[in-house]
This record gives sequence, structure tokens and C-alpha cells, in this order.
Amino acid sequence: ETAAGIRTPALLGLGYGGVAGAVAASAGSTAAGTKTGPGVAVDGISGNPLGESSSVMSSPFGPRPWFKAGLHRGVDLVTSNATGARKTVYALGSGVVEFAGFDRGGGGLYVKIRYDDGHHSSYLHLSSLGSSTGQRVSRGAAVGVTGNTGSASRGPHLHFDLFERGSSSQRIDPLGFEPIGRTLRPDPRSVPRWKGHGWQDPRKAN
Repeated sequence: ETAAGIRTPALLGLGYGGVAGAVAASAGSTAAGTKTGPGVAVDGISGNPLGESSSVMSSPFGPRPWFKAGLHRGVDLVTSNATGARKTVYALGSGVVEFAGFDRGGGGLYVKIRYDDGHHSSYLHLSSLGSSTGQRVSRGAAVGVTGNTGSASRGPHLHFDLFERGSSSQRIDPLGFEPIGRTLRPDPRSVPRWKGHGWQDPRKAN
């Protein structure tokens, strides 16, 4: 099902183990990586966009009745601490920076990466860029610094988008994609509120 460039693929309802299996089966992946052609294997994306073992989501992917599109098309991650420090954002695999610049549609400074395994990710509302359009990056490369740029931002945070493999427009829920979702956790104080708007944890869906 799609709406405003968003797809909720079947793998989102499989839970962590099922997600990994579905991704592997659909792409012909092996334990070493994802086959992209005869004899060619590329490591799939994984990890955390902030380089953390666990990041808190202040706003998950899902329904937003007050948004024009009716949906929040990514996840917002908490980036500030008691001192208001900014955080570096990192590439989740090997790939090419598809765009690094300013989004006048509300995203502010942002970076979008096209990974070798066919996925894309984007990092919005950055304070500064650490990469440039066309640049080749590897897993763990610093590509920017979090901030509060763009008219759609209401405070320092990272808006992170993950796109379905093979698409640069169909967004999926990062929480439901196990190699990344295992490093994300919803803010428990906000869960009742989001559920009231129709949000469902993709890791617990049947």
C-alpha cells in the first residue's frame, strides 16, 4: 500500500527475525552480504545513524492526522543532551552521496545516500554537512552534524528516512528493519500518545 511516496512492505509485520529473513530471501543475500550480480556480494546496511548502540525516538514513523500527507515519513531521533551538544551522523554502509545541500521544502540541510545494496537513507535538519554530492562513502563515514535547520524543524533533532531497496522514493519504517531498528527505541513516555494517533510498533505486528 502506498500513499505520498510511502510503502508499508510486508516485512514490517514480521518482527526482527522475520524482517532479516525476508530481506535476505528477497535479495538473495548470504551471511557475508547481498548478491547484486554473479559472484558479487555487497554488505547490507546496518547500524545506527548517530553511531550509538541505542537511540531514543521522539517521534516514530506513522500516522499524523495534522500533517498534509497524513504521515510522518521517517523517525525523529533525540540528539541533544543537558549541554545541547550536537551529534555526528554516519553512513550505514558503502555507497554514494546522492545529495548534500539545502531542502527548501522544510528539511533544511540534509544528506541522502544511495547504498550499494540498493537502499537509500536521508538525514535532515543538519547544522553542517560533512560530505558532498557524488562523494563515495563507506560504512561509519561521518556525513554531517545534527541541528535544527529547515522550516519543518521545531527543535534540535535528527529526522532519519530509510527507503525500500531499489527505490529512492518509497519510505519504510526504520524501526521495522532489524539491522537498523534494533538500535532504536521509542520514548516510553510518548508511546501512549502515538498509539492514540494510530501508531503500531512494527516489531510487534502480526
